[in-house]
This record gives sequence, C-alpha cells and structure tokens, in this order.
Amino acid sequence: MAKTKFFAKGKEGFLKKLFGAAVLSLGLFAFVGTKAMAATEAEPNDTLRNATEFSIDEEVSGTQPDQRDVDWYKFTLTEPGTVYVVVNNEYTRDGYGRVALYNEDGFTEYWNLDYNFTQTSLRAESEGINLAPGTYSIKAWDFFHWDINTTARKYSIKIDFVTNEGRSIEAENNDTADRANEIVLNQKTEGQLSYESDVDWYKFTISESSAVSVSFDHFYYGFTASPWRLNLYSDLNSETVYYSEKYYGPEKAIITSDKYYLSPGTYYINVERGNSYVSLPYGITVNCEGTAVITMLRLYNPNTGEHFYTSSEREKNALVKQGWSFEGKAWEAPEWSNTPVYRLYNKNSGDHHYTPSKKERDNLVKQGWTDEGIGWYSDDNKSVPLFRLYNPNAVTGQHHYTTSARERDKLVQQGWKDEGTGWYGLPESK
Repeated sequence: MAKTKFFAKGKEGFLKKLFGAAVLSLGLFAFVGTKAMAATEAEPNDTLRNATEFSIDEEVSGTQPDQRDVDWYKFTLTEPGTVYVVVNNEYTRDGYGRVALYNEDGFTEYWNLDYNFTQTSLRAESEGINLAPGTYSIKAWDFFHWDINTTARKYSIKIDFVTNEGRSIEAENNDTADRANEIVLNQKTEGQLSYESDVDWYKFTISESSAVSVSFDHFYYGFTASPWRLNLYSDLNSETVYYSEKYYGPEKAIITSDKYYLSPGTYYINVERGNSYVSLPYGITVNCEGTAVITMLRLYNPNTGEHFYTSSEREKNALVKQGWSFEGKAWEAPEWSNTPVYRLYNKNSGDHHYTPSKKERDNLVKQGWTDEGIGWYSDDNKSVPLFRLYNPNAVTGQHHYTTSARERDKLVQQGWKDEGTGWYGLPESK
C-alpha cells in the first residue's frame, strides 16, 4: 500500500522540512540499521547500457571494490507518481559516496546525493521527486572509506513510490516550455524544485475570454536566500509577460496575483529560483473566471446634442425623467478587463468625455474636468471597435462614439472628424 513519505517522522522530517536536499549534501542523515537485501547488482554494470534492472519498492544491493567502480541501475514507472530514493550504506569507518537519479538516457539529472558518512551505518532518503511514466536510471559511484584496509564498499538502493491518488502532481522532466505540464484550471498542482538549477514549466488553455489569476503557496526560504520566481507568458513565441513576481515568505504563504483578462488560447507559467540549495515543495493554482457581459446603454439630450453612455438602469431612468431620449443598447462590454475606460465630466459645459488613456484623463483633470472613475472596460481582444468622432463646432457633445461604420461615415460627411478607435466592445451575444 502506498505511503506518504514526503516528511519523515522525528528529526529526519524536521531537518528535511527546513533544509531539504542541503541536509543530505551536508551528511546530516545518519541512522543506524539497514534492511535485508532483496536483490543484487549484476556486474558488469559499469555503463548505462549494462544497468541492473530492479523494481520499485524492491531493495537492490551493490558492492564497489574500489573507488573507480561505477554501478548503474534502472527502473520503470507505469503510472505517474512521487519517488523517494533510499540509500543504505555499510562500512567500517568514516567514508564518502555519491548517488544520482537520471532519466532513461542518463543526461537529465533529477536528484543527486553527495555526502560524507560518519556512523557505522547510514540511511539517507531523497525528497519526493514527481515523475511521469517511463524508465529512469540511477548511478552509484565514488564510494570510499578513510580506512584503507576496507576492501569492499557495500550499499543498497530502494525506490519508494507513492501514486498521485487523485492529486494534480508535477511530472518531471518539465524543465523546458516544450515539455510543460498541463494544468487543470481552478485545481492546485503540487510541484517541487528538486535541485539548484531545476525549472518547472506549466501550460493551461482557456476557450473563452476570462479573468485569470495565479495562486502560489510555498515554504519559507529565509530572506538571505534567493526567492521563488514566477512568470506568466502569452505564448512560446512572445516576449509578453503578463505576470512576474518574486516571493520570499512568510513561513508558509499563499499569494494570489492580480486578475488578468486573457483572450482564448494557451498560456505558459514557469517556476524557478535563484542560487539556493534549499529543496522545498510548492503549490500553484490557475484561477479562471468567466467574464460577465455588460450591456451599455445610449441616451441623447435634444437640448445640448450630447450622447451619454452608461450601464446603469437607474442612471438611465433618472436621465429619461429629465428629458433625455433613450436610444437603446449601444454595445456590450466585459465586466472586467485590463483596459478601463475613464469617465470625466465638465461642470462648466455639462459635457462628458470617455477615454481609456490615463494621460488624456490626467490632462483633462488639470483643465478642470472632474474624474468620475471607471465607466466600463474595453475588450482586450479588440473584437468590436467603438469609433470616436469629434465635432469642432459643438460646445457640448463634442465627441461621439459608435460601433456603426455607417453612422461614423455619415457624421464625417457632416463635418465631424474621425479620431479612430476609442475602445473596444465584445462581439454581440446570442
């Protein structure tokens, strides 16, 4: 039966939680007692081609007659899950040894153990390493003892395996964007940067325009260590980074980014860290919310010639009581996007103005206009343009906005100036 061994009991688990792989490299895991050997290496296994094959949850023993000996092993996973490499050593005095876990071809390293041992027996266990189905290799080498009379270096290796059990788990090797793990939206994915240069890539796909944020939970590094780093990319061929953040702490933190209004497509996230020897787990969740459609209403003041736009039924009804004419639906806007449209009011002329430009808004405020905040949002997908026109002869209602190219052209013929696109609306909903 699968058993969770991410943090072992007692001092071993406490040190792992605080220091991860760094503890292993410093040789702090020294425990008395080894298990009985269930299988034995088959020499010659000095090369990857001649690797001794063994099964997960089976302990295989090996012997290195001298420091020049190298032993290769391989095992196969038939389902995704988390592996723990367990190493036992037997010797007469203080010594040294190295073990590493690779992919099948022996080029990509997932974990390595490089340690000194100081007791009559040693047992060391890796952090959990999330792997996809496939064949993996282990290399054991450079074992020696300070006691030069020792003629054999005995050790054993065992792979403990834990199934995903319904969890969403990172599967190595996902160190490059083309090998990115697929993230299920609104579901936490558990990952781990297992070694200093490890980088984890993920991707997710949205089928419709959505408000997206990224939640990241992690363990504390300490402010003297390099931080976690997250980047959200629009696609592999783009330099666009929607979201880039660095995280240090606190001891256990869950941090959620701002919302980003994303168009349909596939997006990429990478998780990395700077120069730190700490190996700790993290969780990442892509929160995806469908964006509601807002109906924008259009009114006309026959006394001033001004057109007014609002999504508020209450505001529309109040203006109708004051003599404004309700002209129906103007366009449809997203409930939220990355591009707000600001609404301003000139108390001297009674005119309103609308713009997505912060610079234009601020200039008008300096001229005495009142900033009335965000009126609505523009569609970041730029689906339906709202044409902007200017009447140089008008005192109020100097600007007009419409989705109708026909209306735009007619006004231009009457002397209005075409100022291009003011912002964008959504496609007409069905």
